[in-house]
Amino acid sequence: MEPSPPPPIQIKTPVAAIDNYVNHWALYQTKVCRLWGRCSVYQCGGAYGFRDQLQDVCALVWSEPDLAREHILRACSKQFSEGDCAHWWHELSRGVCKGVRTRCSDDLLWLPYAAAHYVFSTGDKSVLGEEANYLTAPPLKQGERDRYDILTPSKEKGSVYEHCLRAIDCSLARGTGTHGLPLMLDGDWNDGMDMVGHLGRGESVWLAWFTVLVIKNFAPLCPPDEQSRLLKEAERIEKAARSAWDGKWYLRGYFDSGAPLGSAQSDRCQIDSIAQGFAALAGVCDE
Repeated sequence: MEPSPPPPIQIKTPVAAIDNYVNHWALYQTKVCRLWGRCSVYQCGGAYGFRDQLQDVCALVWSEPDLAREHILRACSKQFSEGDCAHWWHELSRGVCKGVRTRCSDDLLWLPYAAAHYVFSTGDKSVLGEEANYLTAPPLKQGERDRYDILTPSKEKGSVYEHCLRAIDCSLARGTGTHGLPLMLDGDWNDGMDMVGHLGRGESVWLAWFTVLVIKNFAPLCPPDEQSRLLKEAERIEKAARSAWDGKWYLRGYFDSGAPLGSAQSDRCQIDSIAQGFAALAGVCDE
């Protein structure tokens, strides 16, 4: 068996162990454990996670872009016609998939994030024209937090570009809370925060920054009118996120009750790193 060729980008530092980890072992783990096996410590059941594997293939765009491209199309096929997506799913025999539809607020946005990252990293804009079916199912009912079921493809198809835009618009259509921030709903990247905003009033500062980042990255792929519309939405959300400054750092969000989360005055979780990190990644916060 021939050894695998080295990835096209290599680092070289004074520490050989770091070089070996970054150039080989980390990529191997990402591809074999995360993308192929789905057998990480916390994801040991072999399911695809909508956000999980989209994040993973972002790490492979320079070394194995074909795997990233393939998975972006796979993720598109797990998006419902309304724009939300299967939180996770198993691919079973004879092409049958079973998965769960939830009210998690961030999942769908990882699709335009990963697609834009792929396009600008590889220069391959053709992926935006590839088509995939949506899923069809009755939307979650009032008070229904999730539903595990067979995932049925719709007859409706859309290009990757259309899938991404539908995800952004679905996220924006969910609205904002009293502080102008996106609603956290049943969790925003942190599934353990599923009770912060489950009544529909809790808000997320992190999701605000992430939405701004996604729109800023994806908007350049849109026609001028669409680009202008999206950037105005991002500006509105950015303004609200800036107002969530707690004196030394940004809040993580607000509970349904309106109480702050991630505040210096909080009993627990006084600071949450992702609200700070993504403020910087979005490139719009006050230095």
